[in-house]
Amino acid sequence: MRYARNLTANDRLATVALAKSRPYMDMYEGRRQPTYREMLYTPLRRFYFENDSLAAKDYLSPASKTVEEIARDKHIADGPGLALRERGMSAATTPAYQDFYTFAGQIFYNGRVGDAYPGIHRNWLQFVGGLNALDAALNPNSCAPHKTVEDVFGRLAKFWNQSLFVRAAGVYLLDLAADNTDETNTKLIKQINRNLTFTFKNGDLLTFAAAL
Repeated sequence: MRYARNLTANDRLATVALAKSRPYMDMYEGRRQPTYREMLYTPLRRFYFENDSLAAKDYLSPASKTVEEIARDKHIADGPGLALRERGMSAATTPAYQDFYTFAGQIFYNGRVGDAYPGIHRNWLQFVGGLNALDAALNPNSCAPHKTVEDVFGRLAKFWNQSLFVRAAGVYLLDLAADNTDETNTKLIKQINRNLTFTFKNGDLLTFAAAL
């Protein structure tokens, strides 16, 4: 199946997918449903893409402020409580930027490269580059070298080493297939004729689909 569009590193769907894939937390409404996670964390993912040179702790304040403001605007229950958790005001003894469930914590654990934290962004660039290379190679008129598959695999492989990345990749590909905001997109989801969906207790969905 061709992707039917040239994917960009800062694609709108990229930040949405990473936002939806935030770890589930039963105690906060804003973290129970993918729709709410998308509302609260898409702007923060965009901020991270544009400012990936910051230290992990420097994302605490922007995350707290953004979550509180959006939760208030969208009437998402317990927004102040989630904002405090993002700032590090919970009862946890570890620093907030090392709390796996905070925005800064995800960057700390999944984005560290030496003494900096651009890893999530870098791995996303590799992932998108791999998809574009694969798409180009599938073109019947392509004269791609025989090492293309190995190159694509190498680019995509970095995106399978963390649960956040695996969830985001799945969400991204499904959203990409369903997207019709780009006039060059053929809305590939219409081609799907078989699917199997698992619904988990936390409200997340996992869908396996086959297309012609």
